Amino acid sequence: MKLQKNVEKIDEMLVKEIETLHTELAASKDATNELQLNLDSAKGEIEDALKIDQILHSNPKIIPVTHSTGTLDPAGTALAAAGMPGRRTAERLTYFTINEGQPYGKDTLPEDLDPLDYAVYDTLKELTGKPKLIMEKMKSGGKFLAVVAKKC
Repeated sequence: MKLQKNVEKIDEMLVKEIETLHTELAASKDATNELQLNLDSAKGEIEDALKIDQILHSNPKIIPVTHSTGTLDPAGTALAAAGMPGRRTAERLTYFTINEGQPYGKDTLPEDLDPLDYAVYDTLKELTGKPKLIMEKMKSGGKFLAVVAKKC
């Protein structure tokens, strides 16, 4: 079974909707179960994105799939990374925002990041398995195109 959800706003209501869809897929007898999030300039609260990330990865029987378009804020970027490796796609001109503050200095360590930036860093490093690359992006700040994100 494959379920899809179009996402523009990341909030507590979306968390509840994802929980419902995830529960429906968990009850399915199908051999393959996918939950696809279509992220269209998705923006919202990083805390809600992190809750959704946990839900998406709570059952190995359900494959999280993400497709991104537009400009995603840090919460949207975290959700985009929640797709299973090989099942994360984006339009060429999609921008991912990794942090919205000033860029960090070149000697910055993960523990020096603002708490919300650290939450984004920690989530992205776990989901991508590439902590050095994610930290480099955190240091430079701002947005990057999907073609750059492919390296993640």
